Amino acid sequence: IYKFNKIIIINDCTCDNSYKIISKYKNPQYLSLYKSKNFANDILEYLNDRYDLEKLKHIHVLGDGASWIKATANDIKCPSVKLTQYLCKFHYSQGLWRIFKDKPLYSKAIDYLYHDDKNDLYELFKVVEENETTKRNIEYIKNNYKLIQNMIHLKNMNCAMEQSISHH
Repeated sequence: IYKFNKIIIINDCTCDNSYKIISKYKNPQYLSLYKSKNFANDILEYLNDRYDLEKLKHIHVLGDGASWIKATANDIKCPSVKLTQYLCKFHYSQGLWRIFKDKPLYSKAIDYLYHDDKNDLYELFKVVEENETTKRNIEYIKNNYKLIQNMIHLKNMNCAMEQSISHH
């Protein structure tokens, strides 16, 4: 059985000042490739076939924090192109909700994230009942803290991948 990984290439996304999409994506392209040792190279080949990589300035990698996404992003080598990884809002919000399950504490945690107050957030983790779910999700937030901050600074742009895949 082969596992497919999927990327979405989005061109010309127009956003208002709050980074909400105000025009539809122009020609989103879906790419499914077999997961291979050369997945990063396959992505670069795909991009190179369609774009002038010398004019490419930035690659944004939005995901759920999966290790294969992080590894693939780290393997994408393209001189003079900045690559930034992000954890999509859906996943970090879901992780925080699984930890707190209480609107006031959840809201406080979100506020700490939005103000990059890591110490207070980590202290807040200490007030929840410890079980496998909370431990796993606290680790998830801690392991992806920088990617969450990157997303917040990007103004929480939505990740189009969630609507194109199923987690069943």
